[in-house]
Amino acid sequence: MVSYLAIPCLLLLGCTTGKWVLGPQGKGDCHEICERYAGCSENTGRRASSNVDDIVHILGTYCKGKNSWNYGQGFSMCTDPTCCNDGSCQDHCSLPTTWPGCKIYDGFAYGDHSRLCPCVYDYNYADYDDYDYYDYYVLL
Repeated sequence: MVSYLAIPCLLLLGCTTGKWVLGPQGKGDCHEICERYAGCSENTGRRASSNVDDIVHILGTYCKGKNSWNYGQGFSMCTDPTCCNDGSCQDHCSLPTTWPGCKIYDGFAYGDHSRLCPCVYDYNYADYDDYDYYDYYVLL
């Protein structure tokens, strides 16, 4: 189940384009995670992964720690109590510099992570290049 606690975006006002949504643990399909909205934005994922230093200001604030671990998942949070074997990195975010796409296989990162998905409100904007990933709320 996806938790829907809205957190206002940090860098720009408005925040009308979409939301970063933390999906269920081990679920790889951001299209399904974003089904409450219009869908997942491939362009937003690609643009955000090419500017990880900027996205850290948005997503990193809600993470207890940050790393660049890349399991082919894009942005994610280790949500399992056994993260790092002893729970010491639970709620830490992995912010790699590559975007694998909105849909990857389930069970990535040993099943311990939850994807952070760029969800949009309107399909007309899902692949639009000119809006900014800063115009997002974060949902955890």
